[in-house]
Amino acid sequence: MINNDEIFANGVALIYQNDYDGFLELVDNHPTALIQTDDYHRNLFHYACAFQREEIISLLLKDGLDPNKKNSEKQSPFEVYLRACPEFSMEDGSFNPNKIPTINEFVAYGAYVSTMTLNNFDGQQSQNKAFKKDHKIILKILEDVWSDQSLASWRKPKRPNPRPPKFRL
Repeated sequence: MINNDEIFANGVALIYQNDYDGFLELVDNHPTALIQTDDYHRNLFHYACAFQREEIISLLLKDGLDPNKKNSEKQSPFEVYLRACPEFSMEDGSFNPNKIPTINEFVAYGAYVSTMTLNNFDGQQSQNKAFKKDHKIILKILEDVWSDQSLASWRKPKRPNPRPPKFRL
């Protein structure tokens, strides 16, 4: 019998290998893996964001995982994703265009952009010379979202229910 720690470790390995189908099968068979965390309170969503796995991130957002759930380092999956963006740029050092739709998807599912998120992104990413132009594009998106979320009328979008277990006959 496989235990929860092995399931979680297998999930991290599948994310690292960018094995979408294997990951989908894992969460279908073991939906509790989505809410399990490691010693640093990082869940599979944090790992998908750290490794910049856009397809898996989209699946997890649609399945209702919270893009604002903090780990012990006080970082949400959204913040982990933003921090890792320059590390996963194109081979020539330019920005990977797949990042913007994912950032927009995070926002659509209620990712919160705080002043600290803006400052951290601006401070860390502006030091990367190859990322400079694209840094401004993302910073503009974040500033616009932050401005909208600062309004008293803004309400966090409702997330879907987390993935239900797959029933077998």
